[in-house]
Amino acid sequence: MHHFASAVATLLILGFSQAQELSCRSSKVNIDPCLSPSPGGLFVFRQRFEPDVGGDSGSWSIDGLEILTCDTQQPQNGTAYAPTYSHEEIGSFCLKSILFSEENSFANAEKAWAQSEVGEGVEEVWERAWNKAGRFISTFHPKCYKDAQRGNGITPSEDISYSLAELTSALTMRGDFPVVICDNATLSAILWPLLVRGSFAMGTFEPTSMLQRESNCPKDGIM
Repeated sequence: MHHFASAVATLLILGFSQAQELSCRSSKVNIDPCLSPSPGGLFVFRQRFEPDVGGDSGSWSIDGLEILTCDTQQPQNGTAYAPTYSHEEIGSFCLKSILFSEENSFANAEKAWAQSEVGEGVEEVWERAWNKAGRFISTFHPKCYKDAQRGNGITPSEDISYSLAELTSALTMRGDFPVVICDNATLSAILWPLLVRGSFAMGTFEPTSMLQRESNCPKDGIM
């Protein structure tokens, strides 16, 4: 139940309709580290050219991520806000995520990352990227979840369940229209239907109620 409540709270904090703070927007403004990554708010994604991949033209692939502090632009690796994970755990998380639910999506995600120069598998490269960078992002701190949980009546517990109405009420308080998906009585995914204003790359995403799908969860006893 603890993982379920934390996951719901994360979504509440990130609410699609909430006005988002831009990280590193000003070193003189006190920014809530639960709403915008701080002090590590400068993200540098590395791409590496692989001439022997992708045919005669080669291929540009993701090679890693750096989290730098806003003021000194030094690596933000002093305070970890989330636990380390093994490559087996990361691979398992990805396979269970709705982001990888489509056929071949996991394999395509693997192909987007550069091949390791020391013979590692892609999941091991992900492990290094998370443990050296991702877990130092302040918005992953557990305290960022607890306030949202208390504010919406959702509290981490091993033996407390919630009704579908309670979950839906908490998740829609910012104007979203989520569809809660269960595996029997266990929360397994949340669908967030969105429309884009403008182009996909440069536009903004807005919640919509037009998705013609219904929750498959029971009315009560959702863990």
